[in-house]
Amino acid sequence: MSRLKRYEQQAIDLGARVGLSRHHDLVTQAVEETRTWKQIQHDISLSGDPVASLGTFAGLEQVPSIKDLATVTGSATEQAIFPVANALVPITPQAPKLYRLFASGTSTTAATPGTYTMAARMGNANTSPLFGIASGALTPVASATAAQWRLFGVVFIRQSGTAGTGVGTFEMNHSGTIGGGGPVSATGNAIFGGILASTDFTLSTNGMWIGVTHATSTTNTWVPQLVVWGSWN
Repeated sequence: MSRLKRYEQQAIDLGARVGLSRHHDLVTQAVEETRTWKQIQHDISLSGDPVASLGTFAGLEQVPSIKDLATVTGSATEQAIFPVANALVPITPQAPKLYRLFASGTSTTAATPGTYTMAARMGNANTSPLFGIASGALTPVASATAAQWRLFGVVFIRQSGTAGTGVGTFEMNHSGTIGGGGPVSATGNAIFGGILASTDFTLSTNGMWIGVTHATSTTNTWVPQLVVWGSWN
């Protein structure tokens, strides 16, 4: 029952007991309130301020860990920079579906750090379907300690089911300052992603695999401190 109808019914019920004066007051209140909210909605529309979104549900898909995740030691074999379990996709998700990803942490680099590349996959292994192509080579500074890195991504699932498709775009930033803060180096930025190779969304193990591959096996390490996985619809 709408608010206006509810007030009208209350006015009718109370009117029998308190007289027409009270009845008139309640009806007037209901009409004025409806007019007020319509005017507010109209003003918001004209102002350009945010209004109700198209999606029905939006927010975190999982609660982020309150602790640092397991340290990853770089190698020539592609490894997940954070566990897929922290960015899972449910079996046969609705389509279209829009996800967003934010991850950050610190890294330590070797005296000869070499280079590394980033890749985004949908699955749970370094053989899972790839979003487009991997990044170009990134060159971290040498002998860095607690150097900050951060990763942003948007994933749009176009089709679900056994032959699912999607598109994603990702950006990796890696601090160029040995102490961990400061500006990002010219070789510490990368974007990667593209059209997702056909993937089976009926699997229970699907999630965002963000892989890192080092050109040489070194003592470079990654500490994921925060992984946020949410949706817009």
